[in-house]
Amino acid sequence: MALEPALAVLWEQAGPAKERGSTWSPAVDPNGRIWAASSFANVFWIFDRDGTYTETWGTPGRGDGQFKLTDGEGGFGAIAFRPDGGFYVADTGNYRVQQFDKDRTFVRAWGSFGTEDGQFVLPIGIETDGVGNVYVYDDGPGAVRVFDADGKFIRTAAEDVGPYMAVGADGSVVAAYQRSTLLVRFAPDGSRTLAVDIGKVVMFATDIAVSPSGKIFVASSTSGGAAFEYEHLIQLDATGKLLHVWPNGGEGIALDPAGDRLYMTFYNKPPVVRALALPGS
Repeated sequence: MALEPALAVLWEQAGPAKERGSTWSPAVDPNGRIWAASSFANVFWIFDRDGTYTETWGTPGRGDGQFKLTDGEGGFGAIAFRPDGGFYVADTGNYRVQQFDKDRTFVRAWGSFGTEDGQFVLPIGIETDGVGNVYVYDDGPGAVRVFDADGKFIRTAAEDVGPYMAVGADGSVVAAYQRSTLLVRFAPDGSRTLAVDIGKVVMFATDIAVSPSGKIFVASSTSGGAAFEYEHLIQLDATGKLLHVWPNGGEGIALDPAGDRLYMTFYNKPPVVRALALPGS
């Protein structure tokens, strides 16, 4: 498919200059606000839907309710929301997941360094499904682990995948196999319900998002290494058919619940959150 005209940029915004280093993994809360980690400051920036920066939230550290969003070299900081406004944070450098209620009060934490069930080596991704389970992508073993809302380990949803994933309301997981461009969807029972090679249009997937209707968005770069350029944003339907290829590469992506826009963050570019208009809006 030919490269299409770039999607229109609705707005582009950053948080305070003193907190800038890289941005990571945008997420939209139930009130429509966009959260993105300022990774090396160990905090989250919060924006309203129109792109206005509203506040910074978070405290660096290792105690309850504090964050270490780096692993020494890389910066991370994924966050996933519950319908009631509570949320979970992949606290990468502390090898754990932390849960907060809708008032941002610490509820619990689980995890430690290791490879056993309930342990993490490099937890960099987190999502929730339609029944409240929590999915954590651990980039050490390249696995997606599933926990209940209280942090009890349930199962391993996928292995040898990553470094990014998306989770549907039904608990299906979409990810690319490591060292390949094979995009796969795993059903809750572990079976593969989709396998499509996207190597003809992207070189390295940097993030994945799935719409309520099952459409799949994949952001990409020219490689997974340090020297790279952001490449394309593609859209596939639920069967894996390629629908669009736009020259809007980025690191992290999140879909707005209204379906009219997509939010994007960047790692080796100026640390900003960017809103893009989706076709049909």
